[in-house]
Amino acid sequence: MTRYENLLEVELDEWEDGYGVLQVVKPDDADEAELRFCYYNEDGRFTNRPLSLAPDADVLERTTEMVENLGYVARTFDPDEIRELIDTLGEERVVELAQLVDTLGEARLAEILDT
Repeated sequence: MTRYENLLEVELDEWEDGYGVLQVVKPDDADEAELRFCYYNEDGRFTNRPLSLAPDADVLERTTEMVENLGYVARTFDPDEIRELIDTLGEERVVELAQLVDTLGEARLAEILDT
């Protein structure tokens, strides 16, 4: 059974009996980061069942944005680099930077950071 190290997590939706998240994870049998949808019950325990999302426009928009943003992080940085970014900047800031890349594009963000 594959085990996962959770590198970065963003909550997508919350219900009466739990909440759903999107994670950037490092599987113990792989060298690269992956995205994983997870469901936790109301006491914070991982539940091994598929994540269901409300068809609410805000939830779907947030989910789409987070898949794009965290996907960028997972495919651009290796797990060690992701850990270092989080240690240096914090989870929230790493997510914000990924959102900026999505909004501005990599070239424009590089320009801003160079000045």
